[in-house]
Order: sequence, then C-alpha cells, then structure tokens
Amino acid sequence: MLFGQFVDGDLGCASYLLGDEETGEAVLVDPAYAIEQYLEAAEREGVRIVRVLETHTHADHVSGHGRLALEHGIPVSLHPAADAVFEHDPLEDGEEIAAGSVRVRCLHTPTRCSSGRSRGRTSRSRRARVPRGSSTRSTGS
Repeated sequence: MLFGQFVDGDLGCASYLLGDEETGEAVLVDPAYAIEQYLEAAEREGVRIVRVLETHTHADHVSGHGRLALEHGIPVSLHPAADAVFEHDPLEDGEEIAAGSVRVRCLHTPTRCSSGRSRGRTSRSRRARVPRGSSTRSTGS
C-alpha cells in the first residue's frame, strides 16, 4: 500500500497520495495548486492518479483539483454539502472510492465548514488511522 504525505509548511496544509502499487492506481486527497509534486511522486511510485478527493472547499489556499481535472482528465469527488460550483462527482457519507485494493470511505463530519468530512481507508490486510486535511480527521474502517 502506498501512502505519501505532502505538507505545505507555509500554509500548514497537507495532501495525501494513497494507492495500490500492485494495480498501479492511486487517489490524491486535498491537492495544492502546485500539482507537479504529485505527478512526479506518482510516476516515481509507478501509479496513476485515478481520482482527486477534496475533504472540503479550501478558503485557505487554491486547490490543484481544477488543474488535475482540466490538464489530466482526473475526476474530482467532493461531498454535496460543499455546494461546490465546479464539476465534480458527489461523494455521499459512507460511499467508497477504490484505487486497486485500497478503499477510501467518505465519513461526513461537519467541522469548521459544512463540507468537512473524514476519509477512512483500508487495504486488504491493514487498517489505519490517517489524518486528512486541516479540518478533518479519519478512522480506519
């Protein structure tokens, strides 16, 4: 199982690359505008980003989801409570996105913004607790 964390020290925000090295698929959580770091990491790890997940709409920085969607054709998922005006696939509470054997489950947990939610992830053989974004938390499922 692939787990990569990217921290922007200036903004105090984090992004995550989660994937299955065996199938070569990955999801990217809360990407910053500078998407090159994720594309380089995916190439280095031998995975293809198949979906972008936003844990909430970002008032604190410009997200890279638009660039990934427009420049690379990668779909974006976001909880409907975000009331986002950009094209995205709604991801309801309890729904899962797959990247090979890695499953990412949407757990809607309103926090400082109404769209905030957590993501729990599991693989075939492990469960883990992984923090997501600046305003959410996650639990293994």
